Amino acid sequence: MLYRNRHLKRIALGMLFGAVAFSAEAGASKAWLSFDAPDSWLTSPHSINVHNVIVGQCQSSINFLARGFLRTPDGTITAFDAPDANQGTTAADINDAGDITGSFVFFTDLQYTQGYVRHPDGTFEEFAVNGFRWTVPAAINDRGTVVGYVQGNRTAPVAFLRESDGTAVLFLRNSDGSYARSINRAGAITGYYYRDGLMHGFVRGTGGKITTFDPPDSVNTQPASINDKGEITGLYTGTDYFNRGFVREPDGTIITFDAPGAASQGTMPVAIDPNGNIAGTFYDSANNYHGFVRDSAGVIHTIDEPGQISTAITAISRIGKVIGNDLDGHGVRAIARIWQRH
Repeated sequence: MLYRNRHLKRIALGMLFGAVAFSAEAGASKAWLSFDAPDSWLTSPHSINVHNVIVGQCQSSINFLARGFLRTPDGTITAFDAPDANQGTTAADINDAGDITGSFVFFTDLQYTQGYVRHPDGTFEEFAVNGFRWTVPAAINDRGTVVGYVQGNRTAPVAFLRESDGTAVLFLRNSDGSYARSINRAGAITGYYYRDGLMHGFVRGTGGKITTFDPPDSVNTQPASINDKGEITGLYTGTDYFNRGFVREPDGTIITFDAPGAASQGTMPVAIDPNGNIAGTFYDSANNYHGFVRDSAGVIHTIDEPGQISTAITAISRIGKVIGNDLDGHGVRAIARIWQRH
């Protein structure tokens, strides 16, 4: 696996289903599309920008290694590998300028994971933050600032931010492990850290001040996304050990929610757009997956394709287009769908 952190559920979901992309706004009309990355047997979208460019990971049907891919709105799909990758590449996020970040694995005497930024002209910047053995980017904003985590051979994971000029900062180093998951255009960052075996949320302001938080009755808090207003969404595990969604307002107010019909593993928000629409996945009592969007008014809309067993959402763009994966009765499918409001 390219991602060592077992809690990065977005990747795990993507590995179970075929690719699907659509907009799930109420009142939207359906324009169904499908795609498969070339020479691959599995396509997992991870991010979509305002221009409807989608990036993610595909599994090569030739050598079975992971590759990054991007899909442009005209349907052109380009699979790519970081120049020094020999054990796989994944694309984690794309900004509105078209810069892609992710990680790649290479083996020399040992196995290493490093980060990269792929620019719109196809050139790469590969980097290892502060020389750590594992550098795993999670997100990039429009300024080209990358966030993620690093880890050494015998050290706990540490959250990082890397500016476009290559300078990097590590933070929450005194925790038992910290992970930066999302960054907005102003540079505010959210993620989570471990203390005594439990996860707690944090937001790092543009000036570097870190505020920690947990929803009421939370035993584990896992923020996933921050928008330009500073609203944060993610999941938390309550004292009943049931996963629920939350949104944290910039003033610190936290609202919790369950998707209708959520059971089993509960509700898993993954992203929030600038208007406060939250996208994610929930599990029903049969342990099947369903996508959802919780709009800014708090109304939750379920996303399911007729005839499919499960649908998982992995991201939402700044203009409300959501992408994900689904599964039919014959196994994994690689499909994409976009709903356009008229």
